[in-house]
Amino acid sequence: MGKATPLAIVFTESGLLPALAGIAVVALLAGWKFPQWRSRAVFAVVLNLVAWKVSDVCKDVFHRARPEQWVWHRETSFSFSSGHATDAVVVYGLWAYFLWRSTLPQPWRSGISLLLALWALGVSWSRLALGVHYATDVIGGWLLAGALMMLALAVYDPVPRAAPA
Repeated sequence: MGKATPLAIVFTESGLLPALAGIAVVALLAGWKFPQWRSRAVFAVVLNLVAWKVSDVCKDVFHRARPEQWVWHRETSFSFSSGHATDAVVVYGLWAYFLWRSTLPQPWRSGISLLLALWALGVSWSRLALGVHYATDVIGGWLLAGALMMLALAVYDPVPRAAPA
């Protein structure tokens, strides 16, 4: 095991069900307490569930074997696309987007959004560092998450159209 393995494990574990469920509970409780965040919280939880299932379907469709060089934990599912990368971009990336578009003071919006985006990258890096994915699995997870987020946000948070000239 390398020197970065403990950090990679922390990032990887933040992409597992217990951590993501904890984030969902906190988001839903925040939505209950602050009604202006309620629809975002519900949207985020639903989109994460959809992304999780779509990623599982991709693994079943592509049947790609995982790399042989395991560092920490032997994964039992197929490799493409990385569910951790997909979930990290959907969960941490979506909350980065929501916070960026919020009415929080600019330093908070920028700082927290940047940290969440970097965390999503850290989760993705961890899958490579632990030897459980190929780089193309992680890139596939990013692309899948990006496509799901763009489709979902087009419905949830459409860009206002310019008035006709």
